[in-house]
Formats: sequence, C-alpha cells, structure tokens
Amino acid sequence: MKKILAVFLINVFLLSTVCGVVTAKSVFGTISEYHDGFKELNISPQLSVEVTGALQWLMHQSIQTDTGYKWPIEETEASYYTDLYEGAPGICLLFSEAFQITENETYYHYAIGGINWLISNAVEDNGYKWPATENSSYYPTGFYTGSAGIGSSFIDFYNIFENDSYLHYAEGTARWLIHIGILGNDTHTGTTCKWPSYEGSNEYDIDLYNGATGIGFFFLKLYNVSHNQTYLTYAKYAGNWLMTQAISLRGNCYTWPASPIELSPLKFYFSPGFAHGTASVGDFFAELYNMSKDTRYLHYAEGAGRWLIRSSVYDVSSGGVKWRDSFGNLQPSQLLGVFTFSTGWCHGPSGICKFFIDLYQTTSNPLYLRYAELGAKWLMSVAHVENGNYSWPNILGRTDIIVLENSNPTLCHGVTGIGEFFLELYRITNKQIYWDYANGAANWLKSIGVKNGNGCVKWGVNGQYNTGEYLGVAGIALFLMEMENL
Repeated sequence: MKKILAVFLINVFLLSTVCGVVTAKSVFGTISEYHDGFKELNISPQLSVEVTGALQWLMHQSIQTDTGYKWPIEETEASYYTDLYEGAPGICLLFSEAFQITENETYYHYAIGGINWLISNAVEDNGYKWPATENSSYYPTGFYTGSAGIGSSFIDFYNIFENDSYLHYAEGTARWLIHIGILGNDTHTGTTCKWPSYEGSNEYDIDLYNGATGIGFFFLKLYNVSHNQTYLTYAKYAGNWLMTQAISLRGNCYTWPASPIELSPLKFYFSPGFAHGTASVGDFFAELYNMSKDTRYLHYAEGAGRWLIRSSVYDVSSGGVKWRDSFGNLQPSQLLGVFTFSTGWCHGPSGICKFFIDLYQTTSNPLYLRYAELGAKWLMSVAHVENGNYSWPNILGRTDIIVLENSNPTLCHGVTGIGEFFLELYRITNKQIYWDYANGAANWLKSIGVKNGNGCVKWGVNGQYNTGEYLGVAGIALFLMEMENL
C-alpha cells in the first residue's frame, strides 16, 4: 500500500522543501487555494458519513497560517497545542491515514499543512524541541504532553509518506532529549537516564504520560525504524532508571509510584493504569526485552504483571476483574474508605489489559491472556446496552460523581478506548463476542455524533468539543476509520 501511495504522490504532487518546511503543490491548487475556496467533499466509499463528517468539521476548525494549518484545542478556545494528547499531531495522523485509504488529495493537503505548522514551531537546541503551545517558552519532554510524543508522530508521518525530512525531525527530537537527559550510574542496574518533566524542571516523572516510560517508548520506536544503536542504548538507560524506582513486593511483584517518592512524598501513590501507572511501565519493559533480549527487563515486565494480578479485584456478579484507580494512604478518597473503578484506556481495564495482551504475546503464558479476558468480562458486565450499541460509564464506585457515571466518547476516558481494547482482543483471540462489543462501541459513537447541515460531525463532553486525539474528535474518528477498514 505504501509503495503504491508513493507512486501516486510522485504523479500528482510537486514536492519541495523550503527552510525545512515541506510544502505541497497539487495540480488542483495550493494549500491556500484549498482553504480560501473550501470544497465540500464527496462521501468516500471507504469512509462512513461519520468519519467524513469528522474530517469536514476539523477542516472547518482549522486556522490557516503562513506555513499550513493549526487547530484550536476546543471549538471555543483559541489555544493551539503541539502535543500528541490534545494537539495537532493526532489531527495530522487522522488526515494522513484518511489519505492513505482514499487517496483524496484534500486530506493530503490538510495533513501536510498541519505537519508544516508543527515544523514551524520546532526550536533548534542541540536538536529540536517544541513549546507546549504556540509562542510558549514552556518545553515539556513527555510522550503525551511534550517533545517525545511529537517525535513519535514524526515517525508515523515518515512511515506513511516516506519523506526523509520527517525522520530528520524525529531524530532531532531524540538529540534534544539526549542533551536534556540526566545520566547516572547505579551499582545494580548500570547507566541510568531520567528526564525533567519540562526544560528547567527538577521533577523527574516515571509514567507514560509525562515521564521516562513514555520517553523510553519513543527511543524504542525510533530505534525500530532507524536501527541506530544510540536510541536503543537510551531506551535501556530509561529502563535502568525505572528499575531503580521500582517498589519490590513479596513474590517478585513490582509496582511504581506516580512520581519518585523523594521528590513528592505527599503525592506518593500507586496507579495500576496505563497513562500514569504500572501497566505502561510493565509494557515498556516487555517491549525493551523484545528489542534487547536482556532478560532483566522481562523480569520487571512479568513482575508488573504479577502485581497487577495480585491487586485486581474479583467481581462476584460478573466473574471478571477490575482495578482500583489508585493505592496509597495519602489519597483523600481512600482515607474515607471510598474506592473508584475506571473503565477507560488511560486508567481502567482497557489499558491495563492491553499490557496483559502484550505480555502474553511476549511470553506465550496463557495466564496473561486470561487476565485480559477477565478484565473484558467485567467491562461487558457494566456496559450500557441499547439496540446493539454499547457504551460505558467513565468511572464507577462513587454515587456523588454523577457526570463521571455517564458515558464519555473519548479515547483516553471513554468508549473509543474501550472499543479499541475489544478490537485488539478480537484480533488476538478471534472470538466473535469481542468483535461484537468493539462494533457496538463504534455504532454507539456513530449514533451520538452531533451533525449539522454542512455535513460536519463532532463529539463532545459536557458541551465542549475538543479537536485532538486523546480527548477529542480526531481520536474517535481514527477508531471508526480503523473499524471500517480492517
């Protein structure tokens, strides 16, 4: 598919690079001409009305700049983010993948325009770093929130478009992260590296969201595409530091606090979830083992799996398992004896069980697949079912959080992330029931999309309509597009 698209690009577009910014001129017109004389798109046979409508809404939300396009974080908020979590990278990925499927040149223009805007915001400093928002002097390092996630997105753009300049920006991001990383040495693990959560900070986070786990994942992804040993080395340094931060419990169980205890003792707690907790750290160790074959990393991956199994809560009514959102005596809700159970990808079984699927694929141990399916069993038991559509409450366990008991459509906290999990479980097991729940999630999302007369479709939470991947329309549309083009 990629080679066919490469030939298509050569035949249809004249590509040039000016001051490091990739520009595109189509036989049908420039980016500016497309924006000024906005075209209403025909419905593509490969995309549903909802996905095409989401793309149209994002085109209407776009702001033309001298270099391309940028998007507000939310329909009514004129803040322009660069990060993967809420900003332009996820929107660019949606347009890029829509172009791959349809070969519609309008989608290409918006993908390239958004990528160009990201490039225009890059700051040279021993490589490339990105401000959190346009014209900001705040430079985060993390995967969801900062340069590591932006660099990861440039790897995706390189894989889709085969444009070497995108790999150049990914590698430039790695050079800045290497420059800003703090090297150390531990007698047990060897050379370590940790990263400040943002340039100038003295806080060094652990998690996927903003810490060493996410930065380590970026280095592994870059090594996989470039085969440059330096990137594998820094992924190992991240893993070595994470080993020094592990809390070892009886039975070779390992967990990690959200932040190093010596830096934030009042915030000291354990999260099982994928965004901020043990599941993503374990997942990183499993992938680090797969690439390095160093069995120390597998030991920590399986130790994370053992802790998650030990900390799971058996649900008598469903026969499945669930996980408390956090563990720690300093959490106010736990001091009151109140425990919450999230359902979503970032905090609940959807993300935790993704780790179990990956660990099963790494080890072939059926115990890990069993726990992925037990998590799915609990999720199925708490689903809201209506006419074959499935949705889920965001969080369970507290009757005073009415809003959170309602269904959320997003990737991070809601139905999109849960649907992604069921789709992955279906791919691994080929069990029809998991496909049914993934498809039911997609159907529910289609049923609640807000449509208007010009063909646009959007999804919101409490009346707010975000644009990005993890909290907004881009992530929902990516999931629907994936379901429609398996």
